[in-house]
Amino acid sequence: MYSGLCVNPVNLLSQPEQMRYVLAHSDCRVVCVAPEWEQRVSGMLTDVGRPVEIIVIDPDAATLPMQADTLSSVDTPAPAANAVALLMYTSGTTGTPKGVMLTQQNLVAMRLPSVVNTSCGLRTGCSRYCRSITSTLSW
Repeated sequence: MYSGLCVNPVNLLSQPEQMRYVLAHSDCRVVCVAPEWEQRVSGMLTDVGRPVEIIVIDPDAATLPMQADTLSSVDTPAPAANAVALLMYTSGTTGTPKGVMLTQQNLVAMRLPSVVNTSCGLRTGCSRYCRSITSTLSW
């Protein structure tokens, strides 16, 4: 997410048609899969109408396949606060799944209560303190 890309986790327990819909609707360009999912996901992507790269990742590997080559040499600027960082989809139990977009700022605001109180002496999760900090954050 620091790279400025949007992460879109896909529910592996969803029905194939729901998963196909999420992959098509999310406008994904890259899908990372475990080896046992490569063929199924590849089949779901045949009709999306755009090229989608599939990267097979060993779940037990210490690094991502492209991490050693690419990430160490890239100087990426910090993403904008309003940049979409996470795209989550509802389960779609009453219709098609709905996308929910969370920005970089949303993720920081959600994480802030658990990290900001370590040096102030207040207990972790103090909502009044964290609300004041979150509302004064300047991006």
